[in-house]
Amino acid sequence: MKLRDRVRRLAVDVRPLRESRDFRLLWTGELISQTGHQITTVALFVQVYDLTESSAAVGAIGIVQLVPMILASMLIGPVIDRRDRRSLLLVAQAGQAVASSLLLVGALVGDPPLPLLYAAAALNGALTTVALPTRAAMTPNLVPIALLPSANALNQVMWNTASIAGPALGGVVVARLGLEWAYGVDVATYVVAFGFALALRPMPPERDDDDAQRDEGVAAVLAGVRYLRGRPVLQSTFTVDLAAMVFAMPRALFPVLAVERFGGDEATVGLLFSAIGFGALLGALGSGW
Repeated sequence: MKLRDRVRRLAVDVRPLRESRDFRLLWTGELISQTGHQITTVALFVQVYDLTESSAAVGAIGIVQLVPMILASMLIGPVIDRRDRRSLLLVAQAGQAVASSLLLVGALVGDPPLPLLYAAAALNGALTTVALPTRAAMTPNLVPIALLPSANALNQVMWNTASIAGPALGGVVVARLGLEWAYGVDVATYVVAFGFALALRPMPPERDDDDAQRDEGVAAVLAGVRYLRGRPVLQSTFTVDLAAMVFAMPRALFPVLAVERFGGDEATVGLLFSAIGFGALLGALGSGW
């Protein structure tokens, strides 16, 4: 086998982007909005640390996001398959733009109160919990089933590209231009992503005879928990992922590490965030293996 053919087999399959207009729109809009989201994440962590000089206060960002994320998962998650997914995505993106606008206003005013920053972070966390599963549920309807693995791999490439480029760009923007520019860029990316989502075809739910018997709200979440019983593979997947996200992500320490350990500035904070996604991107790009 020629070297060119071997490299081609290793490379991610881009046919879903070529063959599906709606998947291309969704993928591109998500790449833009996630890049902006990562820029804001760096800016928010830097801003909270500058205001408090406390890593605990930075870590509290995750805590104030937790309850809204749980509530959004329990109340909105079970109804994603019963509503027009494009409409849900548009609402979520509009709300995320509002959350970033609050941060922008606070940066323009200067030295905003900490509760305002936490409130914006909580709102963004809740809406992200709605947007992410909505996008994930849309993908199988946008590409043929034979291309679904390739579409999922492309989504991983997109996520990890945004996780690398967004924080690195965010650190530079905050260091050179200021917080207001970082938040302003994020608002602009949500506006662009909203336009891409608006161009998607409507995606009404596919109803069947069992719809009337399905659980709703909290009952649907509890039904999902019951489904996990006796399925150790699924249980271990959730447990490992939860442990990694809660205990193995040192993001709250990045602002203090950048200054005290590495002698850097906001740009260094961005690079630390970017480092997390680099290995994952390499794995996604080699998904053809």
